[in-house]
This record gives sequence, C-alpha cells and structure tokens, in this order.
Amino acid sequence: MRPVGGTITFAYPHNTIKYNYDRTTNSYLRTVSVEGAQHDAANKVRIAPTNVIVMWMKFGPLNDGEAYKHRLEAAVVGSGPAWIATNGHTIKGTWRKKSTSGPTLFYDAKGHLVSLTVGQTFVNVVTWGTAVSVHDGTPAPPRDGGP
Repeated sequence: MRPVGGTITFAYPHNTIKYNYDRTTNSYLRTVSVEGAQHDAANKVRIAPTNVIVMWMKFGPLNDGEAYKHRLEAAVVGSGPAWIATNGHTIKGTWRKKSTSGPTLFYDAKGHLVSLTVGQTFVNVVTWGTAVSVHDGTPAPPRDGGP
C-alpha cells in the first residue's frame, strides 16, 4: 500500500531540490529552492512526476578546448548507485548502461530489474558523493469500514 507523505531532498551547486510524495495523485511534487513550488512554464501546472530517480555518476572536465567554461562531462556508460522512487517507496539500487546508444536500466539491491509506474519520470543525475536524503512516509490509515 502506498504511504502518506515522504520526501527526497538533494542539492545541486545552486539549488536544493525536494520532492514531496502525494499519495492522492501518486506523484512527487517538485520544489526548487530558488523558485519554490515548480510549475510548467507553458501551462502553469505543478511539476509532479510519477517516478523520481536519483543516479550518481562520475564527472570530469569536458575536453572541448574551452576549459575556461568549466564544463563537465558525465561517465554515462558503466554503472553506479541509483535510488528509484515509485508509488511512494524508494528502492536503493543501481543503474547500468552498456553503451552510449543502449538504454539505462535500473536494478534493486538483489539485482532485479525495477519496473517504473506508468507516467512521467524525472531522472536527476548527481555527482559521486552527493548526499541525498530520503524520508519514507507513514503507513496509510485503514479505509472506513475496513480492517
């Protein structure tokens, strides 16, 4: 059963990102520290993906001849830790990608492929060592008339 509440929080260099799980819509309401509750610029609808993934990747300088811009390049082929949030629960597992043209797949701690819930998925890539805080929600109360 899906829980009530729960949060995922992490920081990029200029913003802190927070997702609050909403059991009613089975989605994660996104808040960005600089702008607050995030809304789609085109239709003003609140950003609330069904799935949230945080994946850690190693980064290095982008070798494009413009080092003064301090741009980084992620090592997108390989594997690393990933936390996959869906249906109000967060699975601590791994990501794997065999080639630049192949899919990125997500696995739980036992090595089983993780299935995402149908709907929008936000993938957040963070640098190795970035702290991510996950607080699980509380069990849902029993339905009226039920056990």
